[in-house]
Amino acid sequence: MHGQVSSSLMAIEYTPLSIHNLTANDSFESVRFSVSHRSHCKTVRLLKEHTLIEGWRLDLFDLLPSELWGLARVLSQRYGRLNEVAVTGSMWEIYGTACPEALLQSRSVITHVAMRCKLSIATVQTETCNSDGNVLFRAKDTLLLIHDLTLPFYHERVHKDPNRRSRRLLFHRKQCVYFRHTWDPALWINNVHTDDFAQRCGYERALPEFIMYMDWVWRAVVEVVPDRVLGGLRLTLQRILPLYLGEIIDVLVYEEEDHFVIRFLRNDEVRVIAEAFLL
Repeated sequence: MHGQVSSSLMAIEYTPLSIHNLTANDSFESVRFSVSHRSHCKTVRLLKEHTLIEGWRLDLFDLLPSELWGLARVLSQRYGRLNEVAVTGSMWEIYGTACPEALLQSRSVITHVAMRCKLSIATVQTETCNSDGNVLFRAKDTLLLIHDLTLPFYHERVHKDPNRRSRRLLFHRKQCVYFRHTWDPALWINNVHTDDFAQRCGYERALPEFIMYMDWVWRAVVEVVPDRVLGGLRLTLQRILPLYLGEIIDVLVYEEEDHFVIRFLRNDEVRVIAEAFLL
């Protein structure tokens, strides 16, 4: 079924993203939005509370890159709640930021739709500008279209670290996995952030939001080179494996010749690999 899905209890409808309704070069109507002070304070508070260190070097008065990310806002305008979808890779370029309550505008375009290794994949580019038209943020996100798949599709395997020759370790912190939002399964039907659907997909439990991963990556790089990121920063997620609520994760930043490599370790197994380049 590729039409609308609704809950019998609350009639919350959405249109599942699928290779049958996504087309390369399809663009979406732009969305204007702002992030409230209250929402921003909650984002910063959760990040601080789940960082297992004494003291905090960063004063995060301006919006985090994850708060500039407009893909979910744009696609939701056409398809409703974004259920039956997961982010499997990403490249973010951050050129600036904005204050809470500032007027922002995001637009997206589908760049690629395909079947890859029996998985339905769509790539979406998103751009966020301020009220003056200055580009603050660009993203290229790869989405897994779960609606097209036979469940369960995920099978946990041990993954070796493909790059153990990294140079100097610059940063090591422990983070505790959390959720940014409350995911009511009565509202979010067939959503990977709820236990029931995540387990049907083959995961152990509900998956945390992708933006939590990006907050950790960005924050680690800013801790290492706080002044140099002002000229721009590119973040790429090359591996994203499941993390679960309450797990303690080691976040490490290594210095390479012309960039930084960020790894998330769970019991010495690499779960996330990202790279950061100064622009």
